[in-house]
Amino acid sequence: MHGRASPKPVRIRDAKHLKMVRHYDCWACAVEQLARGRSTVWVGGVQELSEAHHTKLDAEDHTMNKKPSDHKVVPLCSNHHKHLHDVVGDEGRFWLDISPRGASGYLWNMTPEQKAVVGRWRG
Repeated sequence: MHGRASPKPVRIRDAKHLKMVRHYDCWACAVEQLARGRSTVWVGGVQELSEAHHTKLDAEDHTMNKKPSDHKVVPLCSNHHKHLHDVVGDEGRFWLDISPRGASGYLWNMTPEQKAVVGRWRG
């Protein structure tokens, strides 16, 4: 008996979304600030653009053998992004105390009006 082949995962690409994500503060920096007892408002408007990191925490992200979909991105500063790839290497270990799923879901599900406000901060 032959089973149906599983459909190939489709990679969602959205350049506008990636651009918008880069306007937000680094997710890892914000969590570190909260852990130190400092309040932080994670609303964007950073001085230096963050990098849009594609998280690879789900099984399908590894089977595609390429970057995950753009809806699974979180903003990381260049220091945290470099640390994740060059020092830690294992994405699961990097995110051990931080959950990027909530952040990426929040950013992906923003309304067009919310995304427009972020765009106006940077032009």
